[in-house]
Amino acid sequence: MTGRHHLEVAVPLDRTISLNVHNRHGGAAAASRSPSSLKDRWYSFRHRPGGGGGGGGGGDQRRRSNVEEFLFMESLPDAPDADGPPSAAGQEIELSITIRKDTIRRDLMDSMRTCNGRLQLMELVELDEFDPGGVQPPPNQSELDRLFCWAVYIGAQAECLDALHECGANLHYSHCGNITAVHLAAFMGNAEALRWLIKKKCDIDTIQSGYTPLHSAVMGNALETTKILIDQRCKVTDTVLHCAVQANSVECVKYLLNIGIDPNSLDTNGNTPLHLAADKGYTECLKLLLAKSNKTINLKSKSRQSTALHMAAENGYTECVQILLHSGSSHTAVNNKNQTALHLAAKAQCAESVVILLELGAEVNAIDIDKRTALHSAVCKAFLSFHVVEVLVKWGANVNIKDRYGYAPLHIAALNELSQCVDFLIIKGADISSRTIGGMSALSIINRKTPTSINTIKKKFDQAITLNDQASAKEVELIMDFRYLLQNPSQGEIILLHTLEECGQKSMLEHPLCKAFLYLKWQKIRRFYFVRLVFDAIFVLLLTSYVMTALAHDCYNKSKNITDHQKITDNQVLNESETQNACRLNVNMLDSQLISHIIIEFVWYILLVFTIIIIIRKLIGTTGFTSVKQYFLNITNIVEWFVVASVFLTSFVYGNKTYDWQNPIGAFAVLFGWSNLMVMIGQLPIFGTYIAMFTKVQKEFAKLLLAYSCLLIGFTISFCTLFPTSNDFNNPLIGIAKVLVMMTGELDIDLLLNSEESPIIFNISAYITFILFIVFVTVVLMNLLVGIAVHDIQGLHKTADLSKLVRQTQLIHSQEQALFQGCLPRRVINFFNWSARVTPSAYRVVLYVKPLNPTEKRLPKYIMEDALNIARQQRLNTVDYKQAMLENKMENKALVEEIKHLKEIVQNQQDLLLQLINKSS
Repeated sequence: MTGRHHLEVAVPLDRTISLNVHNRHGGAAAASRSPSSLKDRWYSFRHRPGGGGGGGGGGDQRRRSNVEEFLFMESLPDAPDADGPPSAAGQEIELSITIRKDTIRRDLMDSMRTCNGRLQLMELVELDEFDPGGVQPPPNQSELDRLFCWAVYIGAQAECLDALHECGANLHYSHCGNITAVHLAAFMGNAEALRWLIKKKCDIDTIQSGYTPLHSAVMGNALETTKILIDQRCKVTDTVLHCAVQANSVECVKYLLNIGIDPNSLDTNGNTPLHLAADKGYTECLKLLLAKSNKTINLKSKSRQSTALHMAAENGYTECVQILLHSGSSHTAVNNKNQTALHLAAKAQCAESVVILLELGAEVNAIDIDKRTALHSAVCKAFLSFHVVEVLVKWGANVNIKDRYGYAPLHIAALNELSQCVDFLIIKGADISSRTIGGMSALSIINRKTPTSINTIKKKFDQAITLNDQASAKEVELIMDFRYLLQNPSQGEIILLHTLEECGQKSMLEHPLCKAFLYLKWQKIRRFYFVRLVFDAIFVLLLTSYVMTALAHDCYNKSKNITDHQKITDNQVLNESETQNACRLNVNMLDSQLISHIIIEFVWYILLVFTIIIIIRKLIGTTGFTSVKQYFLNITNIVEWFVVASVFLTSFVYGNKTYDWQNPIGAFAVLFGWSNLMVMIGQLPIFGTYIAMFTKVQKEFAKLLLAYSCLLIGFTISFCTLFPTSNDFNNPLIGIAKVLVMMTGELDIDLLLNSEESPIIFNISAYITFILFIVFVTVVLMNLLVGIAVHDIQGLHKTADLSKLVRQTQLIHSQEQALFQGCLPRRVINFFNWSARVTPSAYRVVLYVKPLNPTEKRLPKYIMEDALNIARQQRLNTVDYKQAMLENKMENKALVEEIKHLKEIVQNQQDLLLQLINKSS
């Protein structure tokens, strides 16, 4: 193993992160993996400091001490067999020790430079040529102290140590204030130097930055010095075993367990040695600890409440996960986020660990504190996520479950641009109409992040149409499975199709599956729309009759002998006899009488009942909108609320009479009421195209009028200047209305005739202006408008079928919102479920139709033909069908050959028979 595959990073003692990619999964299988593979490099990247690997302790751990920085050797694999050939593990140990020795060597030399010491003295000690008497000038105290540490570091002979000690070297000198010679000898495994120091009465229990020489020995994987210290009855604390596990010092761990160190002890962070071994993926240490005791196998750490299984799963250590599970670790245990080991294994994208957990009974749909499942965790990262998602779905993961924010796995996969996962989830039935709490649909995210997955939705639709044309069947039978369209029952049956229309995928409504469902749905829900249409028509008729009688002809006041002198003065056109005739009700052919105020009041009270029902319906309908702003941005809501308010504003109840100011309100109410009724009729598929034409021409005319408004204003002011005495142009506001009338071709030539008495210059100007108006406005502008309207109408005819489907979807969706989203009694909603849904009892429906049967009337012929073509194409594209066809062809060929062979045999027998007959004769 080369050095670039074992990266060493100085991190806290109890949270050191191993970047040894070969030891990630442990065992021979992991060791045999190519170290240069992309997967291995990704594992190394994920477990770099501050990266995603983190382990179980995380932020719970202490800051790195100086001892750790100076001594701690990075996590090592198992020691090689002393009797066998050097293995890859042994080479790795040697490399790690070399790296750490080089670090210590550099630090000691830097320390010598810092005190202005002579590096030549260190070279002499290393070459065993140091003579204290031959050095001039003699070494000072700083140099002696550092030379002594250097001698211990390189494993100098006892004579060298004696010489330095005699020169005055301080045996208790603490290098850089954090490590003594005893620590250094223990860490480096220099048994001779350690025995010499012990002989000189050096304290073997000295603590530097919280660590004793015994800690240093196990951190350096030095079994011999560890035994020496323990034989000398050094103080053995429980944290020694933690340090040994952190360093993956297998022999030291085994030795410490044999002498009785408690394997279940806790460090300051609440971690046992088992937690640390699982967090690092040290399988040998894990086995040793579990063999000694597994009482704390399900013990949780302090802050994150993680078990050893959580830590192993989080870092993707498959072999550790397997060992822990077989040793009795609970796969149902949860951490502080209510996450099971399966959540963490899925997030680590370790498919092997996920499979092991599921095989041993882990709940695939368990939810955490945010109501997220393992499938949510699996799609949080890009690398290797598909394999984990595939495993989870195979084991029954719910692809449509939402978290507390309304995000399904499909939302998260699309947000992370995991197109492969998005395609897979859609094929497995993920609901593209699923919405978050904020109202964001999965399809809207797919449109932006993974647009290539749109084709997968069409493929899913295609898969829902199949043929059942087995040899035993008498007729070709078409199977249309609507289950994919009906995954969100709480939002209605049409919600998926409405989402397609809302997100700009209107063309997908032309798919035979969508058209068939829309047809069936319309057959169910149209009765409710017709009821509403008749109800609104009666309401508008009642409103019209009331406005015409009570307001337009003032019948209410006249029937009560109330005279409004102001109204008579303002309405010069109507005289008394005319108003009386307008208010007369013909009782029979010979007699008539004034309409009684009682009849008008009766009509208004009936109108009031209808109005209250409409108010209740409108209030219930507000639940179908996500915000007040969205509700009032709908122009239909504004119009309907104005009409409703006008019923109260035009009433007689305020003073037992009607008033002049109520007339314009009533006029606008009637206009808006009939206009709204027109729009409702236009929502019917049969009339929708004509209303769409009307709306389209309106928009184009508005844009055209805005573009040429300056020209029209110019002509209006010109006419007001040239014809100041005309009643039509004595006011610019009236003049603009007259110009609009003249645009339609209603040209008033009397304007020119009446101006002949004016001076010649005025007449010439009037003629020129009038002719320019005819050319530029009446001819050019109006013909331009007609041409644009004709062009738009032709375009609407080309897309008439699609427009019909879009309007039908919008209409059905609005009806479902009104029927199912309101605060209606349960019995009423159950009635609507029974009568308005295609599938009232269950959201699973499969329709069987016979497209070639002329008596089949459940679907239109053109829909069944399109569906049949797709089903046949699907069959031709399947490998199984091709294989079956090939096998049938081969069988037919073999049968033909057999028939030929039988014919030849029969022919030969006939020839032989003829020969026998001829011989006998």
